[in-house]
Amino acid sequence: MEAVLTGLFVGVLFGFILQRGRFCMNSAFRDAILLQDNVLLKTVFAALLVELVGFALMDAAGAIAINPKPFWWGANLLGSFVFGIGMVLAGGCASGITYRTGEGMVGSMTA
Repeated sequence: MEAVLTGLFVGVLFGFILQRGRFCMNSAFRDAILLQDNVLLKTVFAALLVELVGFALMDAAGAIAINPKPFWWGANLLGSFVFGIGMVLAGGCASGITYRTGEGMVGSMTA
């Protein structure tokens, strides 16, 4: 029961932060390119930096083991392109669609 309550608390907190910050990867890049507004894009880069440093510190401390797999350029470029097209067609990334659905925009679920 404790795990369920912890998950509920973390989920609600995460959802609140996403909704209040209007955090969406698709919107971040769109705003930077079309509106010359870099605020969301800076937030994305800050989150990536925190993740990068956090994983490096956990790896150095021995808490996790990072074993990268071989990088396939063609597969990654094609997958990124297809994923990006899907994000644009859907009107947002997974986090953006999740907080929009929570706001009652049920059309986001069908996109």
